[in-house]
Amino acid sequence: MDALSPADLAAVRARVDQSGRPMERALVAYRLDRGSVADVLETLTGFQNDDGGFGHGLEPDLKSPSSSPFQTSVAFQIFRELGTPASHPMVSRGLAYLQDTYDVSTWSWPVTPADVERHPHAPWWVEAAATPSIDNLNPRAELLGVLLEYRDARFGDWVDSVEDAVRDCLARTAELEMHEVLCVLRLAETPRLSTEWMPELAGQLVPAAEACVGTERAAWEGYGLRPIDVAPRPGGLLSSEFGEAAGKYCDYLVATVSEDGVWSPTWSWSEQYPEAWEHARQEWIGIIIARHLQVLSAYDRLPHQ
Repeated sequence: MDALSPADLAAVRARVDQSGRPMERALVAYRLDRGSVADVLETLTGFQNDDGGFGHGLEPDLKSPSSSPFQTSVAFQIFRELGTPASHPMVSRGLAYLQDTYDVSTWSWPVTPADVERHPHAPWWVEAAATPSIDNLNPRAELLGVLLEYRDARFGDWVDSVEDAVRDCLARTAELEMHEVLCVLRLAETPRLSTEWMPELAGQLVPAAEACVGTERAAWEGYGLRPIDVAPRPGGLLSSEFGEAAGKYCDYLVATVSEDGVWSPTWSWSEQYPEAWEHARQEWIGIIIARHLQVLSAYDRLPHQ
């Protein structure tokens, strides 16, 4: 069981400090040094729009400044990690945005903003994603988890309708693709999910993850799900199935970090937007470092200080 060396940890952290976004710097400090929750939330404010939603390249493959439910789902991943309450103004406004943008004719949200094509973006974020779809699970399943976690009187029976729509969509979906697996997993790990639904979700998740997750090194050089994506910490919902593979992936991370403290993204959209991609690539390096340090810490692969 390999651990990151003190020298490599110093190089990785220096890279985040030098070229990472303020958000990733604050997240690393929070995760490893018991840094301030307020500092993390402060870095999020620049991504939130007046309508309560999030945009501005919070997830760097989508550079539109406009709000989108997808970018808002990324913000709520951070809120949920921090335990930010529904009463917090940023959370409250984000929840209001989700309610305002829900399309009752399809029981879903648009994924991207309508102006997605007018700004640099990865080729998989196409204009069609701005139209709500009854078959959409990414990020609808994850957003249902958000609504369940933050449910209060303001939503009335609306959340029940969203849950019914997601259940129906899952029943009609024969095969989950990799991003849907992650969204359904975040839903399944929501503490306020009904105990009656949990076994059904787990029964669909396990074979779907087994079909999507690469568990050997040959699969880790390209784009795809890694074991740590579905088992980012011991004791998670899929840890019994992927914990051993996650441990091997931690060994891989320790072995493959570059001398200057970098794990690079395994995808690119440089052909479409070369300058914008290079900027996004640097942002992704910071995001990847922050994620990997969180996982290595969870699996006790960082040097003890």
